[in-house]
Amino acid sequence: LDNTGSMSSSGKMTALRTAAKNLIDTMALVANKPDAIRIGIVPFDVQVRIGTTYKNEDWLTYAGTSITSSSWTGCVADRDQSYDVDDTTPTIAIPGTLFPARNCTNSNLTSIMPLSTDWTALKAKVDAMSPAGNTNVTIGLVWGMHMLTQNAPLTTARTLATEPDLERIIILLTDGDNTQNRWTTNGTSIDARTDLACTNTKANGIRLYTIRVINGDASLLRRCATATSMYYDVRSASELVPVFQRIAAEIGQLRLTQ
Repeated sequence: LDNTGSMSSSGKMTALRTAAKNLIDTMALVANKPDAIRIGIVPFDVQVRIGTTYKNEDWLTYAGTSITSSSWTGCVADRDQSYDVDDTTPTIAIPGTLFPARNCTNSNLTSIMPLSTDWTALKAKVDAMSPAGNTNVTIGLVWGMHMLTQNAPLTTARTLATEPDLERIIILLTDGDNTQNRWTTNGTSIDARTDLACTNTKANGIRLYTIRVINGDASLLRRCATATSMYYDVRSASELVPVFQRIAAEIGQLRLTQ
């Protein structure tokens, strides 16, 4: 979910909070057994905030910075290319696969919430979202992919090998063009990274919905979606609630047919 500064305008963040919490409530009702459905949340701007509980993980690197595990504020930047757009397992033997620890450029960026069935905590996480900063769609999408695969850094996802009926779904929402990543403020260059992240997400068998809220690169988000019908062009914030309801209904129907 886009938490950048532009989400503060036109009632977008307020509508997003309502829409996301409604979707969580719907999924809670659809779940026909404990742990049947789990939801994770990835707020993003230029970075993603994973939280300082990971400060001593061997997949995190402080190289090239003055940051230490005790001073780190919990954010990460893009991995080295080409690992920035895929779910390659991080390993100390290949430094480029490690996740660069960075202090948060936006101190109010809400941390991620890994896959959970704690509906109350998930909704509280949504309510905590605060818009600020520039846009890096790539890093938000990639951390969604990390949540839904078993490779480190997030390893609690299920697999098709053990659950053939498993469905993994990402809803990617943004209201703006890419404006900044770890290396550049050139939107075209960042878009190319997003395109690759979209391709890799879908190659992992993850179903991908995309939502453009008033502004943003419609062509990029349409390409990114698994199917054209899974791309939504929202022209006003008031449309967000019904769009999320429609997606929730589709996911719920998918569960029922299985």
